[in-house]
Amino acid sequence: SVFPVSSLEVRPGLQSTLDVISAARQGSVREALLGTGPNTFGAAWLAHKPVQVNQTPFWNLDFNVGYSTLATAFGTVGFLGAIAWLVPLILLGFALVRAVRLGVLSRDERLAAALLGVGSLFLFAAVVLYVPSQNILLLAFVLSGSAFGFLWRQGQAAREEGVSSVLRGIGVLAVAGGLLVLTVVPGFITARRLAAESYTGAGLSALASGDTDAALGLAARAQGVERTANALRLQVEAGTRKLAAIAQDTAMKPEDARAAFTAQVQSTIPAAQAAIAAAPTDYRAHFLLARVYDLLSLLKVEGAYQGAAAAYSAAAERNPTNPALPLAVARLEAAAGNAEGTQTAITRALQLKPDYTDAILFVVQINVANNDLASAIENTKIAVQTAPGVASIWFQLGLLHYSGGNAKDAIPALEQALTLAPEYANAKYFLGLAYYKEGRQNDALRLFEELVLSNPDNTEVKTIVTNLQAGKDPLDGLQPPTAPQDRQTAPVSQ
Repeated sequence: SVFPVSSLEVRPGLQSTLDVISAARQGSVREALLGTGPNTFGAAWLAHKPVQVNQTPFWNLDFNVGYSTLATAFGTVGFLGAIAWLVPLILLGFALVRAVRLGVLSRDERLAAALLGVGSLFLFAAVVLYVPSQNILLLAFVLSGSAFGFLWRQGQAAREEGVSSVLRGIGVLAVAGGLLVLTVVPGFITARRLAAESYTGAGLSALASGDTDAALGLAARAQGVERTANALRLQVEAGTRKLAAIAQDTAMKPEDARAAFTAQVQSTIPAAQAAIAAAPTDYRAHFLLARVYDLLSLLKVEGAYQGAAAAYSAAAERNPTNPALPLAVARLEAAAGNAEGTQTAITRALQLKPDYTDAILFVVQINVANNDLASAIENTKIAVQTAPGVASIWFQLGLLHYSGGNAKDAIPALEQALTLAPEYANAKYFLGLAYYKEGRQNDALRLFEELVLSNPDNTEVKTIVTNLQAGKDPLDGLQPPTAPQDRQTAPVSQ
């Protein structure tokens, strides 16, 4: 490439777009003519997405448009709406044919007509074959309108209007006033929406950085401008994280924690319900409501399990091919102690996406909980094949081998984890122990000496180094005596 510029754009193919449109219409002649409604392609895509998409890296993308602007319009505003999109191009064609037949264009006029016509055709080709920006769409209509006006007036004699200047002035003012209203009102609505979305975007950034209080504040400011579905979902997401933080905060007094938790629940659940009302076909609001109830069910709140199950079901109805939804249900059922429901849900998730790493790792957790180490190892091997660049999965595979007494097979997995994340402290810890078991004391000592530098306050690591230097077992005399792989907390910090 001459220019060092790369671009990646992902959108549904033409056949996939037409298949989704056909499925959304459900054989309705009315919807074939008038469409399913403006901005409904996103909901139609989620409801009828080909399951084969789950085998691609873009399985979790929610597309709001299809193959092209015209193809999307064919589904959302129907056949008549798609024809309306092409009316400027049709009028331009009529004007061009008329001008050619009359033969009234001079050489310069023919050049201007050719430039305007070719420019219009090019821009409308983008509408037919691509999803251009709003600026390009506006330019296409302006250019085609200019070309039509230029060509249609050719061959017409100038005529003086027999209308008084007063009436003409009134007419001009009326038209100008109408255009001003048509410009100011939509402009005000657009400016208000942009302001609300700006606050929402800032809130999402704050939430990504872990500042839930700032995110809640920005969600409130966004809703003060306009109560959009995005602002409501931000409030629910931030509120859910706030609830989790309160539940885990051991420094708060019990009565203060209870009051803060209750107040947060009383604001978060109504926000989720309002988000559902604002966009009833959007699965995300249902999913967020389910997560709130899911958290409450972990705290044994009465009715929370049923609320979570119902909300997950509603989300799945609107997005039936998303494997993340049955995985969430599997976790809900596992927390409730429902082994049959857990197995059914996790099986569904893996049917939708056999290489779904999160689902595979959840199966590993189930295997470990059932003391089925062999199955856990096999499932983790599958997980590292689906996500070979994730150091934590390699670490988990190595830890499972080590826990089963197989230090030899643990070493390659732990080494790979360190290759991907050289400062992975716990991978170094268990790799050092595995090296010792395989008679590689010098390699083990080197790793633990590195850990002393990165964890200077960890007395256990210092004791291991002393033991190795003295030729003793690295875990000799450690407190607590529990084996590192069996503890509830990691032996070293990251």
